[in-house]
Amino acid sequence: MSEHLSKTEVEGYVRGTLSPDKLLASDDHISTCENCRSAVNAHPVDRAAIVASLMPPVEDPHLSFERIKAYVDGPRDDVEREIADHHLQDCRVCREQLRDLEILSSELSPALVPLASPRPKWTEIWNGLRQRHFLGYAVPAAALLLVGMLFGGWYLANRRPATEISEVTPPESNVQIVTPPDVSDIPADPGNTGIVDKTKPIVSVNDGGGKIEIDAGGRVTGLDDPQYSSMIAGALTGKGIEISQDFRKLKQSSGELMGDGQTGVPFALTGPVGAVVETAQPTLRWKPLKGAESYRVDIFDEGFTKVASSPAVKAAQWQSNVALRRGAVYRWQVTATINGEEVKSPVRPAPDARFKVLDTANSNRILDARTKHGRSHLLLGILYAEAGLLADAEREFQILVQANPDSAVARRLLEKVRSVR
Repeated sequence: MSEHLSKTEVEGYVRGTLSPDKLLASDDHISTCENCRSAVNAHPVDRAAIVASLMPPVEDPHLSFERIKAYVDGPRDDVEREIADHHLQDCRVCREQLRDLEILSSELSPALVPLASPRPKWTEIWNGLRQRHFLGYAVPAAALLLVGMLFGGWYLANRRPATEISEVTPPESNVQIVTPPDVSDIPADPGNTGIVDKTKPIVSVNDGGGKIEIDAGGRVTGLDDPQYSSMIAGALTGKGIEISQDFRKLKQSSGELMGDGQTGVPFALTGPVGAVVETAQPTLRWKPLKGAESYRVDIFDEGFTKVASSPAVKAAQWQSNVALRRGAVYRWQVTATINGEEVKSPVRPAPDARFKVLDTANSNRILDARTKHGRSHLLLGILYAEAGLLADAEREFQILVQANPDSAVARRLLEKVRSVR
């Protein structure tokens, strides 16, 4: 590759028309080249939508065994509970499977769990019942046999491929992976199969030309930087990633302003709306209004004081000519002029078009990670998500999925970001 990307290469990268090898090579170059990154960011095409469209939906038509099991146990993610509830309302097959697993869960006593395995698998519990011939338990033999047959049929029909099982432990929800059991207090016993080899990798992902792994003891290798180790370990072993609360609040209060023809939205605003922006001088974009001769953009702070205003522009976009304050939330409005009359968007009763400029701490944190680990799509995706830059996080996790097509870990990180957007 030349010193900088050509204009054709920049357009191909933004539109997603480059070959996979060329796309990954260009992305690695952009992560370390400020000039090329600025050229990509200045391109008017919506890159996030293009990247998202490259991959088919990753969700199965029915809830997986792990997701139904997590539903029975009680998921810690409210979003996962809402998604499952919505699916179960319309899917008879999944409702029947949920009922079967609830029956099995209620019949099996916690006393049957082997002491050497703090978090045993359902199949281990069933094998323990069979070895004990059900002696000493109150559940009738006929009922246990029926429950076992139901569970066996369900497990065979829904078990995950061996390669995936070896990579991660069963997830508690569609976006989290179960933390490996703590075996530090279990006495060493050569005959005890419940002892875990803490030095053996339990998760491994290809990332930026290298490999990031975490073993059963929680040690991260492949990214030599202690300040990010716990963050990566949490994302790969069950704690998930924390989506910025700023983004959630902006999303809820901004409503839907990206479709024209609604009351108070004579022409659509395409962004930033209900989003966090990294730059202090963001580019504001909208859909052209038919017959408009020119546009004017006004930006207001939370006290409704105008802090920036554009001259009359012909294009349906304008970059702020004022550096906005980091960590602050702003509102913006576009005024179109048609035959001497003004048409504003949005206006009441439509919600305000709001965005937040990324705060200084997160901005410096991301800049540091780019400088030291610009090739790590896993790390950058996590940092973008935690800062509220969801479009950037989705792009990084999309590239991670392309580098790990069979990895459940990479897919679930991408699903987490998409479920919030």
